[in-house]
Amino acid sequence: MKEDISAKNLFREYELKFITKKEKYKKLFEDYLVKGGFPELLEIKDKEFINKYIKESVVEKAISDIARITDSNEKVIYELFRILVNSNAQLFEIINISRILKINRNLVSFYINLLEKSYLIRIVYNFTASVAKQVRANKKHFIAHPSIVLGLLDYPFEVINTEVSGHLVESLMVNNLEKISFWRTQQKDEVDIILKKQNKLIPIEVKYKSQITKNDLRSLLKFCDKFKLKKRYCCYKRFV
Repeated sequence: MKEDISAKNLFREYELKFITKKEKYKKLFEDYLVKGGFPELLEIKDKEFINKYIKESVVEKAISDIARITDSNEKVIYELFRILVNSNAQLFEIINISRILKINRNLVSFYINLLEKSYLIRIVYNFTASVAKQVRANKKHFIAHPSIVLGLLDYPFEVINTEVSGHLVESLMVNNLEKISFWRTQQKDEVDIILKKQNKLIPIEVKYKSQITKNDLRSLLKFCDKFKLKKRYCCYKRFV
């Protein structure tokens, strides 16, 4: 007869097994946030070199290729991408971006589509029961990897230990999951990730901090009550 292991005991077993290696894994995770999946940066510790490499060899090269292949305005695409990087993991409106860039909204949509097809960004839709409503609803954009945000905005690496890291880790999770949306109501209740797996909904809240309060889980619990779900997940810093 198999032993019935509760979730609490499972996490306890995990902690006992990895407690002596926690700092090591924490450091590896933080390095991954800063350097991305670029093996050529693995042993590099120079912040300026890392940021310059990601900015010039990754972002600028990719956007240059996009503009050349599609005969588009490289400068405008780059400025659009900077706007999106500066508001990573947030809601966006095409019309607002078109006003900032002073270009046609259809052109903004076209350029955003190019960035998404080039895997520099990912667009995620608000969860609704209707696919038609979902397309018309609010959208969020996520930059392909946190290292691009850090490199392009020239953030100090220490920022990963501040509240800014929340959006960075959220974007990391979003870009590693399929069939997802987010949930946001008119009352501004919000759940970061709604994962659809085998026709089941799995709500996930991302809180990159060590202590979680009841208020942090308020929207997550509301979503579960609304859709009659028993399982929900909160990804937080304690188990990183």
